[in-house]
Amino acid sequence: MKGETKKEQVLFFLSRAGKTGISGEEIARELQVSRAYVWKLVGALKEEGYAITGTQHKGYVLNTDEKLCAPAICAYLQKPWSVQTRLSVTSTNDVLKQEAQQGCPTRFLLAAERQTAGRGRKGHDFYSPERTGVYFSFLLRPQTDIEHAPNYTCKAAVAVCRAIETLTDREALIKWVNDVYVDGKKVCGILCEAETDLETRTLSYVIVGIGINISTENFPENIALRAGSIGKVDANRLVAEVMNAWDALEDRSMMEEYRQRSYVIGKKVTLTGKEQEGEFLAVDINDAGNLIVCDPAGKQRTLFYGDVSVKTR
Repeated sequence: MKGETKKEQVLFFLSRAGKTGISGEEIARELQVSRAYVWKLVGALKEEGYAITGTQHKGYVLNTDEKLCAPAICAYLQKPWSVQTRLSVTSTNDVLKQEAQQGCPTRFLLAAERQTAGRGRKGHDFYSPERTGVYFSFLLRPQTDIEHAPNYTCKAAVAVCRAIETLTDREALIKWVNDVYVDGKKVCGILCEAETDLETRTLSYVIVGIGINISTENFPENIALRAGSIGKVDANRLVAEVMNAWDALEDRSMMEEYRQRSYVIGKKVTLTGKEQEGEFLAVDINDAGNLIVCDPAGKQRTLFYGDVSVKTR
């Protein structure tokens, strides 16, 4: 934990201990400080809004359901990521873009409890209310040719589905290309952005942005009928489980799982966009992540982008 403050180190120990708790004596021993100093650090954390309780038998217990924090996320991670959390940002993607241009290293993750200008595909707003969801982006510097870049959007969608199913008893499906659905409603949106070097035709960096509705109930009227939430879970663990699933996924086999989790294959869909408009039957998704549809005349077409809505009747 080199470079972290004493308060951050205390948060890490509390997060790792979970509901079991950890004594002030053990924290003091780990940090090589006095118990009185630990008590002072815990008091400062409480003043910042962290829900920490102390009992004679358990010691200190941190309720990570109450607040997003980097040490809590790190405590659940299986592989290292540089993690930063904020109460509020304009957009985690936009902030991370600024960090990338200033030389931010690969495997950097930024999570926030609220976005004031959250974005989806095609510049659409992404509803990001405080505390009822989690919004995070991570930066990668893959050093690969543009032509050989894996499909980050599809991989992120599969990772989110795995994380939801790890923490809840609900099945998660993917609506092409970047939405995760639970019980027929959108609970997550994904936005991937990249900067390329045109001379070398390589990716300078990729930013994967993810927004998940945890306990959101009051949605704006324009999305209320199709938006939903996954149910109350620890936001810190949810972020970590998404990243653990991301690290565990193999690029070569990932698309097969993406297809198996498809919310559209085998269904009639309505497409809108410059590329094509009308009603079609979704028949497959190829390894590049493109949707293959069949028109009413029986002719197959491959769609590279566009908006899809699933017909429910």
